[in-house]
Amino acid sequence: MPPLVVAVPARNERERIGAALTALAAQYGETSRSLHVVVLANNCTDNTAAQARRVLAGLNLNAEVIEEDFPAEHAHVGRARGRALELAAARLGGHPQGLLASTDADTVPAPDWAARMRLALHGTGLDGAGPDSPGPRAPDAHGSPVWGGADLVGGRILTLPGERAQLPAGLRRLQLQDAAYHLLSARLSSLLDPDPHDPWPRHHQHFGANLGLRLSAWQQLGAWPQVRCLEDVALVQAVRRLDLRVRHCPRVRVWTSARDCGRVETGLSSQLREWRDLQAGGGCWTVPGAAELRAAAGAGAALRAAWNRPLADPGRLEQCWMVQPGALDAALAAPTLGLAREWALVARHAAGLWSDFFPAVPLSAAVQELRSLIADLERIGLIKV
Repeated sequence: MPPLVVAVPARNERERIGAALTALAAQYGETSRSLHVVVLANNCTDNTAAQARRVLAGLNLNAEVIEEDFPAEHAHVGRARGRALELAAARLGGHPQGLLASTDADTVPAPDWAARMRLALHGTGLDGAGPDSPGPRAPDAHGSPVWGGADLVGGRILTLPGERAQLPAGLRRLQLQDAAYHLLSARLSSLLDPDPHDPWPRHHQHFGANLGLRLSAWQQLGAWPQVRCLEDVALVQAVRRLDLRVRHCPRVRVWTSARDCGRVETGLSSQLREWRDLQAGGGCWTVPGAAELRAAAGAGAALRAAWNRPLADPGRLEQCWMVQPGALDAALAAPTLGLAREWALVARHAAGLWSDFFPAVPLSAAVQELRSLIADLERIGLIKV
């Protein structure tokens, strides 16, 4: 069984670290040889490290607690998660099949989390079937069969039921609507601009509370993204620039805190605060509507088909992206599809036409639009599900 090392950054998490470690100790089918946990307690002003060691004394878990204090300018989650993963990668000793995973100290992984993560990275499901099972997939951009397995896996992140129940009813409703919106968006994108490495069923999340990657992918990256927050998003972006395989596996599940006083500048806690303040002021949360998402998926599919190939009619692709003639030349010549998409988005933003053509819509309206659009596409037989 390939070894899996889990990195857990923790800052002032004395009250929650015990539940996280207890869940990691209860992972199905894992042994002290297959699963190792590295807890990095950084810049703590409580006794997070001592509490973690007390909990571990009563658990059958191969784990270590490391304490570090970063300078003030580096005392942020971007540095903490990067350092935790550096330590975790070192524990693998260059193992050719070594796997890394990241979760948080306020997060409780499902009992099969490590097994599902391991299998999603290797391209198999626990039952040997489904979109994460081995075997050939649809052809990739070059017409070659794609086999199962991913270089990076983003798992599903849910909120702890007890804490979610304590949120105001309106905030809970908005959170559920937002989750429905993103899942519908992922469904539409996976059908109109299918990624052979990330088939349906899939979801939309790739955040530090539930990430996994091959050691080989970590080594290819060369360096951790130097950002204060949204370090997980930056990591996925770096992986995509290399055209490594990214999978959003709904079977890899964790439950995280629903508090609105988290330890990071930008994350679920800050999102909950923003929604709470918006509702208190009578505001309305707006998002890209179904028409915009459909256009974006179509533009993405067109770029995928045209990338690095001669185009008989480049104007049609430029119309899809709403850019001026020649604005996509650099994207089409990019060395990877990931860079092509990134540069095309830069060109689209610079053109300034997209947002004017597609104004944001209220969240509830967007959910209804997406449901209607997907149902219409199914009804006319354009999409089979």
